[in-house]
Amino acid sequence: MNNFTKRCVAAFASLAMAGTLCAAGAVTVSSVAWASKPSVNQGGSQSQGGVAGLGNPSQPVDSGKAPWELGTEASTKTGSITIYKWKDEVEKGKQKKSTPVPGAKFTVKKVTKIDGKDIDLTKYADWVKVANQMDKLNKNTATVTTEAVTGSPKDTDASGVAKFDLGIGLYQVTESNPPKGFSAAESKPFYMTIPRIEKDDKGNVVYNYAPYADPKNKDLSDSVKKTADTSKTVGAGDKISYTISAELDKMKETGSDDLKADAFNGYSVVDLAPANYFTTYDASVVTKVQLGTGEAPVKNDTTLPATDYNVSGPEDFNDTTDHTTRKKITISFTDAGKAALAKAANGNAGNVVKVFVTLEFTLADSTTLGDKTVINKGGLIPSHEGKTPDVVEGKKYKEVKFSKFKIKKVSSTDQSALEGGKFVIFANKADAQACATELNKANGDVANKCGEKSPRSAFGEKASAKDTGLTEEYSVKRDEDFYIVETVAPDGYIRNPDVVTTKATDGDVTYTFQNLPTKDKGFWFNLPKTGAAGVILFALAGACFVGAGFVVYIHRRKKEEEQAKLRA
Repeated sequence: MNNFTKRCVAAFASLAMAGTLCAAGAVTVSSVAWASKPSVNQGGSQSQGGVAGLGNPSQPVDSGKAPWELGTEASTKTGSITIYKWKDEVEKGKQKKSTPVPGAKFTVKKVTKIDGKDIDLTKYADWVKVANQMDKLNKNTATVTTEAVTGSPKDTDASGVAKFDLGIGLYQVTESNPPKGFSAAESKPFYMTIPRIEKDDKGNVVYNYAPYADPKNKDLSDSVKKTADTSKTVGAGDKISYTISAELDKMKETGSDDLKADAFNGYSVVDLAPANYFTTYDASVVTKVQLGTGEAPVKNDTTLPATDYNVSGPEDFNDTTDHTTRKKITISFTDAGKAALAKAANGNAGNVVKVFVTLEFTLADSTTLGDKTVINKGGLIPSHEGKTPDVVEGKKYKEVKFSKFKIKKVSSTDQSALEGGKFVIFANKADAQACATELNKANGDVANKCGEKSPRSAFGEKASAKDTGLTEEYSVKRDEDFYIVETVAPDGYIRNPDVVTTKATDGDVTYTFQNLPTKDKGFWFNLPKTGAAGVILFALAGACFVGAGFVVYIHRRKKEEEQAKLRA
């Protein structure tokens, strides 16, 4: 026995014919208005705003006789159905019912037949017919015939109220168009009767001719945000990653019945990528879809298999907020995916579950990017039946700014421009250092650490030009460090062996890269000049010293010989 039936039994228990009615399964509208949980209560008749506070009836009861006791008056007896629209606000896992929501469109129709059988609720027997179809009505599997009523459809006013003056009967109520930026409280129709049979505080049966509903709408404008990961990005032609965080538009309240998969019919996450700034906008850009409750995806979050969602688009999307054309990529959910959404919501009662969609794009070329700002937004389409609501654009997103960047190669001695210096750029310092290390070895693995197979940026390997010493212009991310490695030095100069860290902070940036000249380029100091005259003088002086020494030697030798003769 579901909650609805339990309330039915309680409501009819005090009737004189309670045994007959309950045996037949007769019911009236419960707090869920014969719908499968649109978070509603019902109650009385007034045009001003409803009474706030979850425990407070939105309006008083307007009681009268049982409809089958009215006789001829039954055909002219009027009552009303009033919708009090509230913002979906939760406090400690429970709805607050405090902020009215204007602009929600409701369509009310009178049910004249159920599964081909006429329904006239001025007759007691037809209440029993309705009760017998309760389960089908709740599940929206009953075949109903309806007719239009005067004053429908109607939008909730500034106080969040839409009132319909109606006769006795069973009515189908549909939120045909939620207010812009909000989810629908219930994507399927729900049912209400005039009157509603209920009990008062003393346990007496009351026929309320002014039932009301309190559906809640979730404000989705702050439910979507988009972040950018540029940790592997230098600039044009590189990969750039984004993550959309989109809250589910329905949450299981603590102690409430579980949500069903069809509660998320039509729910979709939308990427609103700027036209022209990326090379591809097809399904391949979606790399992962996860479910979690944090501010960002984490390892332990549920990762959905590709069979749980479909990626469609791109479709052109005119963004009226900044008057740009975007490419809309839609991530919708299969039956298995909707079941996964419901499971996640039910497993986190009182908490908001989020869908995290990770996308990876390739940036356009430098001619396209220039020094522009790339704004990539996210959005969602609320759960719905029938007409697709407008995309709710997220207010939170990261702007990625770019600068026009060049390297200028100059001599460190006179700042003259140098031709032939070659460079590569990395987003990650460790990768840049790995390249520099291999370049500094005699036989380093330059191809894998610095070449096309390395994680260098799409800057490639660019050379400084003749006369200007400038490399070709390249669009780089602004205000974030990137790392330059010189792979080849100009002729006659020494290659810089270090990793150079820099960033672009303006629209046009030139980084000056200096090189040391080798000896054949005048490196470094001028030594004293020693001409031929000096050499001759030193040679003559040396000869004189040698000659003088020889004369002294001969003189001493001759003297020793003379002394030897005298001794003899």
